[in-house]
Amino acid sequence: MATNKARMPVPYGKNHPTYDPEEPGSAVRFFDQVAMAATEAGIDDQPAEVVKWALSYLPESIKKRWALLAKNGNAQRPFAEWRDEVMKILPRRAQEAAGAMARLDALVTKWSRSPISRHDRADFFDFSLGFMAEAKAIGSIVSNRDLVRMYLRCLNSMFRERLQDKLTPRTNATDEDPYDWTAVVEKSKELVAGGTSGPFGDLNLEPSTSEYERVKIEPGLGGSKILEIRLGEDGCHGRADEGDGSEI
Repeated sequence: MATNKARMPVPYGKNHPTYDPEEPGSAVRFFDQVAMAATEAGIDDQPAEVVKWALSYLPESIKKRWALLAKNGNAQRPFAEWRDEVMKILPRRAQEAAGAMARLDALVTKWSRSPISRHDRADFFDFSLGFMAEAKAIGSIVSNRDLVRMYLRCLNSMFRERLQDKLTPRTNATDEDPYDWTAVVEKSKELVAGGTSGPFGDLNLEPSTSEYERVKIEPGLGGSKILEIRLGEDGCHGRADEGDGSEI
C-alpha cells in the first residue's frame, strides 16, 4: 500500500512558516520550521528547492532582499549557510535570539542525556539558571509549551512525577499547555531547595540497610561480655550471642 509522503506547506495556506518583520527574532523560528518541513518532505538535500520554498513564505519586500543572499557568486548556498547570511543582516536582537536558541539547544541536549534527580542540587541549579537565562531571551519566538517540554526532558522520571503533583494549572489554561514555564522552574527549585518531608529530605528514597550489626558491651565480674545483636530484614532482633568474656 502506497504511503502519502509529506509535502512542503503551500505559501497561500495558513500552516506555513512565517516571519514577522516587526519581530526580527522570529527569523529563528521561521528557519527552524522551514528546515523541519524540508526534512519531512524529503528535500533537505536540495538546497535550491528549500530556499525557493522559504522565499515563497515571505512578504514581497523581504523576499527580494533575502533572495540576493541565496547564492555565493553563481553557486547556490546550502540552506544553513543562507540562513547564517540572512541572520547577519538582521537587527542585533535577532542575532542575540539566535545565539540564545543555540545555547539552549546545547544545554537541553546535554542534560536530557543524563536527566537530573531532585537530589543533584549542584547539577540542578547549574542547569536551571542556564535554562532561565536563555529562555527569557527567546520567550517571544518559542512557545511556552515547548519551553516546558524542553525543561522537563532534563529531569528524571521521579523528579517529573513529584513536580507534576505540586504544580497548579494556570488560569484559563488548555490541556495541552497547562503550566507557565517560569512556574515549572520555580516549583522545581522549591522542591530541590526545601525537600518535601522535612529537613532531611525524602528518607524513603534513600537506600536502606537490610542488615547491620551492633556491638554492645556489658560490664561483668573481672571483665566484660560482648553481645552481638543482629537486625534482620524483617526488623526483628535476632538472638544475642554471648562473647567469650575476655577483658577489654
